[in-house]
This record gives sequence, C-alpha cells and structure tokens, in this order.
Amino acid sequence: MGGDFVAVRAEPTCISIFDLTPIQWLNVKLSSQRDNNTSVSWSADGRFLARTKGSRVVISDSVNHFTDVASLELKEKIKNVAFCPSREKGDFLACVGLDGNVVLMQLISQGNTISLVMVKSTFLEENLWVLAWMPDGDLIATGGRGKKLFLLSSSQMTPI
Repeated sequence: MGGDFVAVRAEPTCISIFDLTPIQWLNVKLSSQRDNNTSVSWSADGRFLARTKGSRVVISDSVNHFTDVASLELKEKIKNVAFCPSREKGDFLACVGLDGNVVLMQLISQGNTISLVMVKSTFLEENLWVLAWMPDGDLIATGGRGKKLFLLSSSQMTPI
C-alpha cells in the first residue's frame, strides 16, 4: 500500500484512516510569538492567513508566497483571531485578548494595496481567550477566564 497514514478514533467503534501523501511541505516560516498567545485563521477564500504576534494581527497573502501584507497593532496581547467563514463577509475578522475587547476588523484591498482597519471594538470582560464566528457571519461567540459565554451581533458588536 505505501504512503503516510494517520489513524484517528472518531467514535468508540470507528477508526478513520487518512492518507497524508498529497500534503506537501511548503517550506514557509512565518514569524510569531513564543508563548501561548499565538492564533491563526484562514480567510473564507483561502487566500489570506491571519495570525497573532503579541499585540498585533498580521495578514499574510498565500498568492505572494505568504508575504506579510497588512497588520494592525492593538493595546494588549491578542489571544485569538478568526476570519469570518461566510464568503459574503469574508473580508471581516475579529480578535479577543486579555484587555476584554472584541475587535472587529476589515481587510480592504485597493489595487495593489491591502490594509487592515479596525471597524469597531466592544469591551465585555477582561481575559477573553476564545472566539468563533457563526457560519453565516451574523454572530460572534467569545469567552474566557470569567467562565461566561458571550454572543454578539457582528453588525452592531453588541451582546444579544
């Protein structure tokens, strides 16, 4: 048979086998932080990769061999960043951090220039760690050390 295989127990009575042969190493290394404040997220179309680097969100462009094309510096270390999974809202991304803010950003492309701009920021509580978008992009879920889950409207950035 040959190849590189991985076995994953998906259920108590089921093991899935994955052939990793088609996966290729791209030999791309992106600078990051050496701590647990690193997060990555792909854009819905797969072109851009967002990553956290301390208190910055950095955007790399896969079309240009993952060159860094935009960044945004925030006040505190960022714990999590995520692109909106909806293709209609795929230019939006959000992040959370220890300062307790949920920050909505937009990736704007004008000709050859790509920029990342802050759209809105909402304080919820300190020490936010995780963030996830609803698949259609209408809601953002977040939480952290306060052991509360917050749901926000992505258009108003207000808790529901």
